Amino acid sequence: DIQMALLSIALFGLLLVGVLYINSRQKGRELGRRFTDMKSLTDLIFDQMHTGVAAIDRLGTVTLANRALERILAARGMLGKSWDEISGGGPLSLEQLRRLMAAGGEQEITIRPDNHEIVLVVAVSPFGTAPGDSGIVVVAYDITRLREYERKALRRARLSELGDLAAGVAHEIRNPLNAISIAAQRLAAEFTPTENREEYSAFTAQIR
Repeated sequence: DIQMALLSIALFGLLLVGVLYINSRQKGRELGRRFTDMKSLTDLIFDQMHTGVAAIDRLGTVTLANRALERILAARGMLGKSWDEISGGGPLSLEQLRRLMAAGGEQEITIRPDNHEIVLVVAVSPFGTAPGDSGIVVVAYDITRLREYERKALRRARLSELGDLAAGVAHEIRNPLNAISIAAQRLAAEFTPTENREEYSAFTAQIR
């Protein structure tokens, strides 16, 4: 009887372990599926952002980049490549980004990929475990269209001011001209010379 009881307990224990194992595997699969779905969604959002984002390790190699940044820099397949090679150096060089990060981390920068001017607001922040061994996260927002709207608005404002000025000048000119015209009409209508009438009429007409 004792052996049967021990055997029953052992079988129950094995059954319980089996149930727990199966349950844990199912939960593991579910967690794995959720993680995969979440990662897929995160990658999708990351790639569909309008703001360019890249991660650069301490050696200057791009370890992460989304499509928006590839579009801004007119580059493809940025992962694993040198940042300076992709950015073409200049205001977006790794050295300049590190200086920007030390100075506050945000600045408006103009670049010309493919001879096309693009105005960016660039923000830089460090990432990594050790301050001296950290990489850089670059966030670039394209404000080219906004700056173009501002230039057009400023041009419209200046043209409006010029129009107001021209209207004022025209008004200031027209007032004395009207007075001269009225005086010439009165001379022609109210005064008749005793001689040289034709010359007098031609002269007043010329004044008008």
